[in-house]
Amino acid sequence: MRAIDYFDNGAEVNPDRTAIVDGDARWSYRETRAVTEDIARALWASGLRDEEPAGIYSHNHARVLFCMLGIMRAGAVWVPINYRNAVDANVEYMNYVKMAWLFYHSHFCDSVSEIRNRVPSLRGLICLDAEDGRHPSLATFMARGSGTEDRDWADSYGNVERLVGLVPTDWHQVSRRDVSVNDAHPVVLQKAGMVGGSCY
Repeated sequence: MRAIDYFDNGAEVNPDRTAIVDGDARWSYRETRAVTEDIARALWASGLRDEEPAGIYSHNHARVLFCMLGIMRAGAVWVPINYRNAVDANVEYMNYVKMAWLFYHSHFCDSVSEIRNRVPSLRGLICLDAEDGRHPSLATFMARGSGTEDRDWADSYGNVERLVGLVPTDWHQVSRRDVSVNDAHPVVLQKAGMVGGSCY
């Protein structure tokens, strides 16, 4: 049983119970699952390969949990990163695990620029809270999975077996067709501060 399966089991039993608390903001299991499904779909649509390492370079907040669960749901391997480490230490670590995907907070833009130049295995970088002109924000990244079907992604990237069951399209009346970045998700994202801003 995967870690994400334990979350989903809880979500099936209590979909409207609070799953994540960040300051005054709260997200239900239903809301959290909808967001993590979009993150997983966007990873597939961006060419995620089976069990690729994906990390999150940020201090703790709700977006980190969304991404961690989305990474697991997509079938990638979530790799913890300590943002307090020196850049050299994180570069050595990321090269060791052959990090392929990196979600990061705009506070670490300068460090990420250096990491990008020194970790050749990195294929995708996503800024959690802002558009920085080089990498998409999380909200923009999530939109990449919009309008596609699970089978379309499987056919495009040859991941049919891994995809089956990872990202369900119908769950308690909340599906990718019903909840999109363009309607319900801005409410969810705004609570986490994931809409707007820029990276300097």
